Amino acid sequence: MSSPSNPVVSPADLDEVVVYDSGGEEFEHRRHGSIRDRSQVFLCKQVEALTTSLAVREGELRQAREDHDVARTEKEAMEQERNTSVCVVTERALEVQGLREHLTQMEGQPAGEAEGQGRVPEGDAVTTRSLAP
Repeated sequence: MSSPSNPVVSPADLDEVVVYDSGGEEFEHRRHGSIRDRSQVFLCKQVEALTTSLAVREGELRQAREDHDVARTEKEAMEQERNTSVCVVTERALEVQGLREHLTQMEGQPAGEAEGQGRVPEGDAVTTRSLAP
C-alpha cells in the first residue's frame, strides 16, 4: 500500500496541492483559492470597511452641520429679541425723559399756566367771574 509523501511547503501557502505516493501516483489533490483571489477578497473587505466608515463620518458631519444651523438660527432669534427689547427700553426711556422735561417746565410756570389756563392764543384776554355772592 502506498503512503503520502511529507510536504516541503505548508499546503495553506499554495494555491493547489497535489500529493503523490511513493510510486509517483497522485494520492490527493486539493485546490485552494489563489493568493490573488485572497488578495481581492481582502481588498474588497477593506473597501467595504472604508465605505462604511465614510458613511458614518458623513452622517456625523451632516448632524454637526444641522446642529450648527440650529444654533445659528437660535442665536439670530435671540439677537432679534434683544434688539427688540433694546428698542422698547429706549423708547420708554425717551418717553420718561420727555415727561420729566415737561414736568420741569410745568413746575417753573405759574399754576394756571401749567394747566394750560390763563393763556389765550392771539392775545385775547380771559375774563373770569367770581361765582361768590
